[in-house]
Amino acid sequence: MEKDVADVPIIIGACLGFYFMLFYTEGTRVVELTTEEIRTEKRSIKISDIKNFKLKDDSPEFVYLKIATHSNEKLSIGTRTSSQEELLKLYSDLKKAVEEHNIVNLNQILEKKLIYDTPFGKIIGLVVIGVTLLMVYSLFFSSGGTKNYGAYVTFFGCSSFLLFRIFGRRKNQSH
Repeated sequence: MEKDVADVPIIIGACLGFYFMLFYTEGTRVVELTTEEIRTEKRSIKISDIKNFKLKDDSPEFVYLKIATHSNEKLSIGTRTSSQEELLKLYSDLKKAVEEHNIVNLNQILEKKLIYDTPFGKIIGLVVIGVTLLMVYSLFFSSGGTKNYGAYVTFFGCSSFLLFRIFGRRKNQSH
């Protein structure tokens, strides 16, 4: 049986999916968030030591809060989307603490955006729309050779999620 180039993304995606499912471990659980620090079971980070933070909610299965400090320490708190209420409350409380910190201090803490919410993400979305239009044209209006419908279905499925995430969902909709 001959392998097709269109099978490669499916094989890679399946392998990465199984790897992630097998080696995913529960992250650090937050014990307490005060106006001064975040205390976890393993350590505490002062609010003033935080360089940036972001909420990664682009996965259909997991939500992460990632925090980076000025000393390049990283704290990642994650949960499954089915139990994300506590994490979203923590994110909201952290945003309030950061806003209070930024009003008083010169050392500003930034909230990083996901790539979907940046101008570069919009460019990626426009490129995907262009490629989608070319694929639709080649699917229905080209007269050459056999067509691999599996590649079209795979591309349209993946690109529809990406386009919805870039253009369809309002920023900070759930927070």
